[in-house]
Amino acid sequence: DLWWFVPTFSVYIAIGAVLAFHYGSFNGDAQARVANAYYVLFSRDPHLAAIGFVWNPLPSMSTLPILLFSHLWPALHDRAFAGNITSALFMAGAVVQVRAILSDFKVRRSTAIVLTLLFALHPMIVYYGANGMSEGIFLFTLLGATRHLCRFLEHGDAGTLVKAGVWLGVAYYARNEAVAAAGFA
Repeated sequence: DLWWFVPTFSVYIAIGAVLAFHYGSFNGDAQARVANAYYVLFSRDPHLAAIGFVWNPLPSMSTLPILLFSHLWPALHDRAFAGNITSALFMAGAVVQVRAILSDFKVRRSTAIVLTLLFALHPMIVYYGANGMSEGIFLFTLLGATRHLCRFLEHGDAGTLVKAGVWLGVAYYARNEAVAAAGFA
């Protein structure tokens, strides 16, 4: 899995750095999520409720550990680069999930490599893996749910169905659209 995670994370984070530092391209929603996480840690009254009720909490909460290092590198909060790092981590995880799903289906190795590369290098996947938005988290969790739901359908093991439900529950903490995915599941 590291053979897929490390290179894709490197590509996504490099593109995120180019977007943030060279082009000054910031998504307002991504900045708001990083700001909410920053308020949790560094406001006058640090508390978890500073995340608020506007956005789902997982994107902001996933930047919290990264923001702990913002005193060493202020760009993590000044340029909202913590969001770019989070997106890159989760989208690289989504690539690993795709590879694992193909492996579970026993897709021939060469075909699986091509399909995984096509997914990883798709322009929208690359962009959302770099821009700090919550799509990386959402896709990662939906692919995890899909993987375990497929395992349940193949083996009938109730444990995998529970895991699929947990993945869908976590997906809801990233995006409200997970309700539709859970309904279809």
